This record gives sequence, structure tokens and C-alpha cells, in this order.
Amino acid sequence: MTILMKDKRVRGQALGLIIGVCLSMASAPSWAEEAEIACPANNHANITIDLVFEEPEQKFSLSLREIQSLDNEANGKINPHLSRMGGKQISSKEMATHTLGLTSGNLVLDQSTSFSVRQIGPGRACVYLSDLKVTFGFRQHVVYVARELPRRSCPFNEVLKHEAKHVDTDRRLLNEKATWIKNEIMNAADKVSRVQVGHPDALQQDMQGSLHATIERIHDIVQAERRERQAEVDNPAEYARIGRTCNGQTQEIVDHFFQKPDIGAGRSR
Repeated sequence: MTILMKDKRVRGQALGLIIGVCLSMASAPSWAEEAEIACPANNHANITIDLVFEEPEQKFSLSLREIQSLDNEANGKINPHLSRMGGKQISSKEMATHTLGLTSGNLVLDQSTSFSVRQIGPGRACVYLSDLKVTFGFRQHVVYVARELPRRSCPFNEVLKHEAKHVDTDRRLLNEKATWIKNEIMNAADKVSRVQVGHPDALQQDMQGSLHATIERIHDIVQAERRERQAEVDNPAEYARIGRTCNGQTQEIVDHFFQKPDIGAGRSR
């Protein structure tokens, strides 16, 4: 009402009296109305989204026993697909299989945010996102091949080739999800970029939490799909193929360590 009266000037004593009474009876502007005056209508935050993929480091110095220990720690249990290797049936007592190669890598996300705060009253402020930086992708890739495999031998090369499939799987996954990841983060940032009014500390926590929840959701979705795709690389047919290659040399290595009761059969992951 006040704004309309500013736009339309009316002369007259009686009418001026009525207007004065109406204005005196009007309530004070709400915080939302005050924010429209004191705060910017919207904010254009500086948003940076970096998708990273670190190429793998190769390590060939660990023993079969050491690689197996890493594998057991990562997976917690033996993959049931490993009950067959190279066409040999392994009994349930011999499920302590041995790993010829292993690939590790971390799906990581880093988030940093900053907010702008403009006080408009006691315990009240305009709060809006000013900067958001997200780093998402794969780091610390390491490819292991057991030192018992002679370097540059056919079995060594086959195991290394298999591990390369795991690395390529992560790379393709990140490339395929890149646009979706960026859109999800931009949409979440757009929601908190709108100016909000309230207690500055509480608002910043809420806005930070909203962004973090979105990024965690993205991480969980990508991680779940990663597990599925990596499991497809480690399949019985692939293990059997590795066991049959190199004129039986790989299978000979498998059999050699399979005969040791504390080691078991060989495989590549």
C-alpha cells in the first residue's frame, strides 16, 4: 500500500487524513520485506567444479602374500567367482585364494564454501553463497603385480593388462557421469545462492549442509555404479582366460602357489 501511494500522488485535505490514519495502522515491514530492500535479489556465486583423474602408479615390488593381504582388507571376504580359476575347481576349504594383481583407487570429493553476510538487524542477516569449489574424481590409483611374476613375461603382461581394465573402467565412468555431476552440483548451488534471511550462523550451517548432502548423494550413486562395473571386469570367464594364456605359464604359477595350503589359487583383480 505504501508503495502504491508513492506512485500515485493525491491532493486533498480529507483524503490526506484518511491516508495518514491507514499508514499509522499499518504493521512494521516483515523481515522478508526488509530483506527485499536490504539484500540483493539474487546472488551469482563463483562456482568451480573440477573433475580429476590421476593416472595410476605401478608397483611390482610386493609379494603375492602382501598383495593378498591388501585384497582381503579391501574386500573383507573372498569373491565367490574365485571358486573357479583356469578351469580348476577349488573346494570350499581352499577358498583362501591368492591374488596375482590388484588395482586400488579412491573416489574422492572435496568441497569448500564461503558465504557473504549482511547484517540487517539484531541476530538477523542476509546470507548468500559467494564461492563454491568442488573437486570430484579418482585419486591414488595404484596397480600392483606380484613380484613373483617375471617382469615383462607373458603372465606378467596379462595380469597388467587385466588391471588396466579396472583403471579404464573408472576413467569411463567419470567421463560418462561428468555432465550429470556438474548439473547436479549447479542445481544445488542455485538453490542456496538465493538470498536467505535469518540468524547468520544457523543459515550458513543449513546451506552448507544442503550442499554437502547433494555432493554425498552424488558420491554414493557414482560409487554404487563403480562397484557394479568393476565386478563385471572380475568375472569367471576373465579369470579362466588369464589362467589359459601364455601356453599355460600363468596356470603353472597358479598351480605352484595353489599347492601351498596357506596360499591357494592365483588370480588377478
